[in-house]
Amino acid sequence: MANTPAEHGDDGITRCQLGHTNARSLERAKRCHLAARRFLSEDVTVTNVVYLLGAGFNCSVLDPMRNMEAPLARNFFQVLAKSGRLRDRLDAIRGRLFVDLLLGEIERYWKLDLEALTQTSFDIEECLTLFESQLADGQSVDRELTLRRAAFAMRNLLLMYLGELSSSGYTPVAMQFGHEVLGSAADVLTFNYDTLAEESIASSSGIGPKPQPGRPQSPELYAEAVLADADLDASHFTWKPGLAYGFKFDEVSLPVAGVLLQIAGDRYYGHPNNALYEDTRVLKLHGSIDWLKYTAGRVLPAEYESQPPGPTPSGIVLERHPDFWMGESPTRNGWHMEPVVIPPQLYKQFREEPFPKLFI
Repeated sequence: MANTPAEHGDDGITRCQLGHTNARSLERAKRCHLAARRFLSEDVTVTNVVYLLGAGFNCSVLDPMRNMEAPLARNFFQVLAKSGRLRDRLDAIRGRLFVDLLLGEIERYWKLDLEALTQTSFDIEECLTLFESQLADGQSVDRELTLRRAAFAMRNLLLMYLGELSSSGYTPVAMQFGHEVLGSAADVLTFNYDTLAEESIASSSGIGPKPQPGRPQSPELYAEAVLADADLDASHFTWKPGLAYGFKFDEVSLPVAGVLLQIAGDRYYGHPNNALYEDTRVLKLHGSIDWLKYTAGRVLPAEYESQPPGPTPSGIVLERHPDFWMGESPTRNGWHMEPVVIPPQLYKQFREEPFPKLFI
């Protein structure tokens, strides 16, 4: 679905300007808006304009000169193959993901080999839903492991591609969208995992009043411990994604160019200029590739660690540029990370934080 501005009536979205749509899409928009209203405390005024974004939005804002198209649920493998990433990286991806298990399951149930997938419509939501249904029915230990590995490979292939879609928001359509959101103090509800909407808004907001924190005497001093409290509001752009998602992160990567600065959430949001936005928010109903959580896995085996790592950190991290290189999940401070996303399958679970804040 493309970006669709809507003006609220008494029921929240009765005067929805959805263009070419249907009753089902309108009902979905209503449910999403009501979910956003439940997220808000009663004393916050709801914005008068909401944009509802689906995968079609990305088709509009990407630079057509780039060799990357925005994938849809039914053409992901075709788009991946057309970009050249599948051909050039398949052997390397095999070393990180159980991609052959995934392809084997697809050929088993859909009778499509890899060559056919690159030329034929294939619904990845249908695929993941089948895996989920079989797991729910109970399987042998080996079969359950195969299904989980195949689902993991499908998810990370998608995230690998989406993580490289970044356009910095500089295309004319992206800039126009960003200006419209900022000009109307609109909120954005999106089902997309990527950050194209956020990049569009940020770029349109212009360079911030403090694009860099105060410069330390040497690069190794770029660390939270020496970053002055007065510099915690530094941001390359005026509009800050970390204030727009509707909840506070436990760790935030300072949104500035250059060296990555990791800031504890309570310290970051303690700055008076870092209060959560009440409008121009981006509420990501299925999660985001830049929302990460720690896993128990370490990058190095225990015998190579200089000291015991301690317990697995908790909470949600806002990463500036998450890297799913060759399908592998990102790392942070020596830990393997996992994205906080709801997979594209029929029966979606919203129990994990921060989704209860949106849907309960």
